[in-house]
Amino acid sequence: MNKKRKIKKSVLYSFLFLLIIGFFFLFRSRSYEIQYTVDEVLVTERYYKKEKMYQYVFRYQDRDYVLNVEGHAFNKKLVKKIEIKNKENTTCLQIEGKLSFYPVCSDTKTLLSYHLVDKELIPEVFQKKEEASFSDYNNYKIYDLNKKTFFIWNYKGFDVISEKKKTNVPLYSKDIYTIPLTIKVGEALLMADYQATYEFSKFFVIQKNGKVKEMALDSNLSFESYFLGVHKKSAYLMDKKNKKEYEIYPSRLAMRTISKDGMGKIYNENDFETVTLNSLSTSEKFFTFSSLGEFFIENDQKLYYKTGGTKVKITDEEVKAIIEQNSEEVYYLVQDELRYYNLYSGEKKILSSFEWNFNYKNMIYIF
Repeated sequence: MNKKRKIKKSVLYSFLFLLIIGFFFLFRSRSYEIQYTVDEVLVTERYYKKEKMYQYVFRYQDRDYVLNVEGHAFNKKLVKKIEIKNKENTTCLQIEGKLSFYPVCSDTKTLLSYHLVDKELIPEVFQKKEEASFSDYNNYKIYDLNKKTFFIWNYKGFDVISEKKKTNVPLYSKDIYTIPLTIKVGEALLMADYQATYEFSKFFVIQKNGKVKEMALDSNLSFESYFLGVHKKSAYLMDKKNKKEYEIYPSRLAMRTISKDGMGKIYNENDFETVTLNSLSTSEKFFTFSSLGEFFIENDQKLYYKTGGTKVKITDEEVKAIIEQNSEEVYYLVQDELRYYNLYSGEKKILSSFEWNFNYKNMIYIF
């Protein structure tokens, strides 16, 4: 009797094991592309496993509307309903389904962010709310800090503004107007020692909590240098005058030379590539990373979002600079205002400073 029970248990455990394995292979995420029709709109649904993001292309009246959505669902054909709204020369597609879709719109010339169109064309949940009131701190107007911490250069150090605290990190006794050799690496800022003149022999590492550490160097670096970019926990710097490339680890207060025999390296889309130091010295080159979408400023000084071979206008106002971005959100300057835009939730004001009318490059860092 005991032997039979043991056999039954063994069979049951084997069945459960095979069932678990079956579910794993059935539901594990994998990249795919399918097409189907919803309410006479041709839908191309793509899932990118690495990015954990969907990209949708809606083909309507010979125009492609592209939408990127973060997330993952175990099934496919996630768009269930599409309602077309028209007013004068503007068209919007209101999309419903099993993901957090947002409206996609266009006029006769280009695709538009939904927050640029008449509110009659979009659901109430997406309609822009009244601007929040602001508060004053020193020379800043604070609207909505978006749960972030802002380090703002004040010529002698950084003003630090967050929802929890407002403080100052002093670094220099005299005014330093430009700090191009400054870069954000993880939860810290890496800054060259601007107390030096033509060459410097240390970096400042300014942590998100405001603490400052000094990083002494074994050799001098020229101010004729630039940062190529950041990869993981390291910043990469090219000394154009001395033709050397360095990898810098702020968290370890360490630096090493990575160039050799006239060759250096640069990160291009998905991996590092070997390049000549001459090419890195004669013109400044920067890291590029693969992304399903990116924000950029067009020649008309308007902000656009580029994805899937299309571009979407984000604002009708002139944009001076992009401060920071990822594949679905961006911080940018309009006159003296720092603004934030998210593909799903739209635009809002963050901070403003009269000084940004005149000087704004390398002034704002966001954690």
